[in-house]
Amino acid sequence: MDFIFFCKAFSLAFQNLNIMSLLQLKLSQLRTHRNFEAQHYLTQKIAKINIFFEQAGLNAAVIGLSGGVDSALVTALLLEAAKQPKSPLERVQSIIAPIYGAGTTGQDAAKERALMQCDALAAQSKAFSYQICDLSESYNALLK
Repeated sequence: MDFIFFCKAFSLAFQNLNIMSLLQLKLSQLRTHRNFEAQHYLTQKIAKINIFFEQAGLNAAVIGLSGGVDSALVTALLLEAAKQPKSPLERVQSIIAPIYGAGTTGQDAAKERALMQCDALAAQSKAFSYQICDLSESYNALLK
């Protein structure tokens, strides 16, 4: 029974590798067709971030870090912008804000992912800092 399970799991993993290979091939084809160069896009995005902060007269950013991909990506882009010569960005502060209360789920797992992201981001930049701000009390007060 265990051998059959192993074979099925191996087969599924192999199929997933094939699917990933096909997806990577298709993505590469689409990028070529659309003349999309990721590095060029990132360079433009980082320049626009610095232009925004310069025009707004800001030298710091505060961002909520949820443990998901979107907030981690934006934080990484902000930190990369801060590394550029003459960038107005001097500091990027992330807030991890778990909420424990009625209707909330997965807060511990999200907080752990966010902390792992913070460790990785802090290793890349001295401009980065974070803090945990538990919003449970405020959330629960709103429910009353």
